[in-house]
Amino acid sequence: MRRLSVLIAVIVLVAVACNSGVTVDNPAPEATFIPTELDFDVGVVRAFGRISGLRRDLIDSKFRPISGLYLANECLKGDTPTFSSFVSFTETTLLTESQPHRLAPQAMRDMLTKVRGDVSGMREGIHADGCLKSYTYPSTPVQARAATDLYLVYLQSRINPLFWSGLLEPVDNSLSEWFASPANQKEPLLTWLCSREDGCP
Repeated sequence: MRRLSVLIAVIVLVAVACNSGVTVDNPAPEATFIPTELDFDVGVVRAFGRISGLRRDLIDSKFRPISGLYLANECLKGDTPTFSSFVSFTETTLLTESQPHRLAPQAMRDMLTKVRGDVSGMREGIHADGCLKSYTYPSTPVQARAATDLYLVYLQSRINPLFWSGLLEPVDNSLSEWFASPANQKEPLLTWLCSREDGCP
């Protein structure tokens, strides 16, 4: 009876694999790495040796800007985001004060150029694939985080750091508004976000 149960389980697994289209020649796609706060903490520890209570709030405020700049840089270079490269990027960035905000305007200009260069094809129904999809027509808020975090660090680069925390909620609300409206989704997410803010390059 036990052998029969095992045999049935194997048959079910094979059937599921066949129906999914996953084969040796057509393997399942790898999940895209999206940095988390835990990944960020590893970079913090590598930079400072530990996370002190006094630094916690300041460090937390840098997670999304650093993540946004990292993902944009990897996409622009054509590299695949990984845990190890994100940790290294975080460590280097934290040891160079305010670097994300110095680099944000150029990263935004380069990404907008890349997005705008594909607009004609997108309007014909050819949506971007790969990392660029996060900045154009993301399917979920999680996939869109690369765009919103780049937009966040770009906005932060333009104002006094005392007001940075006040940008988080408006940026997230803008993303919800884009997803809630089919009319808004006719325009790539990043250019739509920038159209709401005078001064985007």
